[in-house]
Amino acid sequence: MIPPLQQIRLRSISRWMQDNRKTEFQKLTRSGELNNRVTELDAQMIETFETNEDQLKNSMMDNQTWGTEAGLTQFQTQRLEMWNQVVQDFLPVTSDQGQED
Repeated sequence: MIPPLQQIRLRSISRWMQDNRKTEFQKLTRSGELNNRVTELDAQMIETFETNEDQLKNSMMDNQTWGTEAGLTQFQTQRLEMWNQVVQDFLPVTSDQGQED
């Protein structure tokens, strides 16, 4: 399912923040604000995805591919690509991740 279920998204965002060695996220963990920030970030990611999805639908309607078999394949493929881009934009891999202190 694109995007994944909310529970999975929240867990992924939380894990990304905890793995990220940036001071900003370490402070969030210590202050107890991590859950609030995770929820906010999830909402931003979903809003961005839905905006992009709407633009894709409108484009496909303009091109008269919406509702066709080829259009369905294109839509599903592009939704997956859009979700991957949203994740990359909001949860980038940092040089600190995966390194042991």
